[in-house]
Amino acid sequence: MTNATVQTSQRQDGFNGGIQMGTVAGGASSRKLDSVAHSHIARNHASPKWRKGLSAEELHAAFGSALPPTSRIGGFRPDGGIFMDDGENPLVVVECKFQGAVGNAIERWYKNFAVSNRLGVKRYVTFCLGDGFFDGNTSERILATAVAIYEPEKEDIWASDEGVLGFYRWRTVEEAQAEIPALIDHNLKLAGWSA
Repeated sequence: MTNATVQTSQRQDGFNGGIQMGTVAGGASSRKLDSVAHSHIARNHASPKWRKGLSAEELHAAFGSALPPTSRIGGFRPDGGIFMDDGENPLVVVECKFQGAVGNAIERWYKNFAVSNRLGVKRYVTFCLGDGFFDGNTSERILATAVAIYEPEKEDIWASDEGVLGFYRWRTVEEAQAEIPALIDHNLKLAGWSA
């Protein structure tokens, strides 16, 4: 018998929030959703214009922060990466989130959106998988709150081509897999992407 730590997902009954020691912030469904987005991007958009994220040093410089470099601000690594324009400014950010009927998988969503918003992103696209994004569950309510705060003119939070926020949801991986590639391309066009 060994003393190896077994990583468990935080997507389990009785989980009370935060990434606890010995857990990971995703499960099989969220990794599958990430892989759908990444495989399409790698096949069709792999170029210097797509990046996995920005380092703390890059954010420090982009924000023009007066904090000393030793302040160790956090980096920025959204699930689906960042598409940059010719001037190296973020154009489209892609997030992939999975949530069952209970819990809050998007608790870090606001931090990533705040960074994207400060950087001037044109589209902040969030692919949502699972029952947590339906029927008034917590994750759906949190995204509706974001729309109410940042884009109150919207009448629906889902599949909107208006504004910066673009939310899409599915109950199954198979549904998401069929639609995500076209949605990535669609949102890049909305933001003025040129390959």
